[in-house]
Amino acid sequence: MTLKTSWPWISLLIGGAVAVSPIGQDVIHSSFFSGEQLSRTLNQFLLQVALGIAATVALIEFGIRKLLISRQSRQANGAHHG
Repeated sequence: MTLKTSWPWISLLIGGAVAVSPIGQDVIHSSFFSGEQLSRTLNQFLLQVALGIAATVALIEFGIRKLLISRQSRQANGAHHG
């Protein structure tokens, strides 16, 4: 398998799918339009945690892709001794 880009497209695709799912839509809607303050506050916290986790996963995927791309380029250039 040859990686051509370090863009974390798998994480972003999964995050987008979760965001448009019924559960994701409910959390997003409840975070901003709920009639109860407690419900809004809890859903906003849940949304912030989910966004933080998604960003962390995307950064990890980005790092792994960068590492694999650098290994591929070293092997293609003959710099790999092993």
